[in-house]
Amino acid sequence: MAETVTKLVVPAQVGPAELSAGRAYVHDMELDGDEELSVGTRVEVRDEAGRLFAATVTDRIGSRWQLTLQP
Repeated sequence: MAETVTKLVVPAQVGPAELSAGRAYVHDMELDGDEELSVGTRVEVRDEAGRLFAATVTDRIGSRWQLTLQP
């Protein structure tokens, strides 16, 4: 039986500081609105250059979601 895998892709700034810390953040206003983020959700982060990074949502801080980047 074939399975369909759906990826949740969110935009976030991922530069040298974020890569070094292993974390990036995304604000609610940067999301399309149909994402259902919660702590533990696995996502793909797309930066401004179009690069993709695997990440897990690890915290909610005010209107921002903390994303821990996978090594």
